[in-house]
Amino acid sequence: MDISDLIKWYQQRYPDIGEIDNAPNQESFRALELLVANILVPLSYELGVPKLTYGFTSSEILRYLRKHHPRHMAPELDQHAAHEVGVSGKRICKRDGAACDIVFPDRCMREVAALVADNLPFDRMYFYGNKRPVHISYGPEHSRQIVLLSEIRGRRMPRVIDAKTLKGLPC
Repeated sequence: MDISDLIKWYQQRYPDIGEIDNAPNQESFRALELLVANILVPLSYELGVPKLTYGFTSSEILRYLRKHHPRHMAPELDQHAAHEVGVSGKRICKRDGAACDIVFPDRCMREVAALVADNLPFDRMYFYGNKRPVHISYGPEHSRQIVLLSEIRGRRMPRVIDAKTLKGLPC
């Protein structure tokens, strides 16, 4: 997996999107390089190439998604927009770094998340469940924050947990 995969992810997930420009600015490109080198390459060596379910999101792609697929989005927090600037001229996400959502279809994602928690310098990781993609960001904060997102009555409820709690979740 490389940067081009992170940039072109939307073409497979949203075939109706067309040819909207998803080119990152220079700062975003560097953040994507660091995400690949520090998260995706080590995971690929350990587990094989993951399936990318969400990657880099430019300002133009974000506008499209907000209009046509607005469900469960938090671009000001999730680092998918990396260092991009919105139409207002301000950064979409004020957190530095970049993020992606990945899945290993034949693996328990709790085990993948635990591997990340134990071995990689991530910033934030959102764990949605064993059969769902895991969101991983890489940024200079290296906060190593793990957020469990449980669905209760149709709403996602976030709860910050530690690595030990993550490892105690069932597969």
